[in-house]
Amino acid sequence: MTAVLGAILISLSQHMARQAELAALQGINRSTAMYITQQAPLIDSAGLHEQRLTELAGRAMVINPALEIYVTDTRGRILSHRFDPAEVQLEHIDINAVGAFLDGTGLPALGDDPQRPGEKTVFSASPIEENGHRYGYVYAVVGGQVYNTMKQEARALYDQNLYLYLAAAAIAGAVLVAAVLAFILTRPLARLRDDIRHYQPGEQSLRR
Repeated sequence: MTAVLGAILISLSQHMARQAELAALQGINRSTAMYITQQAPLIDSAGLHEQRLTELAGRAMVINPALEIYVTDTRGRILSHRFDPAEVQLEHIDINAVGAFLDGTGLPALGDDPQRPGEKTVFSASPIEENGHRYGYVYAVVGGQVYNTMKQEARALYDQNLYLYLAAAAIAGAVLVAAVLAFILTRPLARLRDDIRHYQPGEQSLRR
């Protein structure tokens, strides 16, 4: 029973830690999409401006390589991005998640990751509007494939360093234990050697 309760508490703590991590990540990047839409309209009555998207998305992803930026219509259909088409597996994102994010729902607000179908991730979103008309959204994934790859690499490096520290500690501990054992085991021999060296004929016994 104790083991089961412990496993439940560990699982719960891990889930809460993950939620806190996602909330912090989304909070830091909350205004990312808004900054992009404020630079220049990506969609207007003339249609989608691909060149503007290329420039603004490229600029944003230079500043933050973990960003994955998409432009969608008002229903969540992905209109454009700057990735290999084979990498983008979804044609639509959950527009309800975008609405919840814009309404100020508590963080983390999770939405679709176009490169990982079935996975939910944190994002930033902002409407693309011109003269009071809404044409679509900038949808910026901030916890997607790039972020997870960077996180896994950092985790692997951390684990590697941890194993090296543990190995060094184990070796140091083994050396210390060996030294103590050697002292304990050789001390009686050293005393016996000293007794023999100082032994004088006529003494009844060696010192103990």
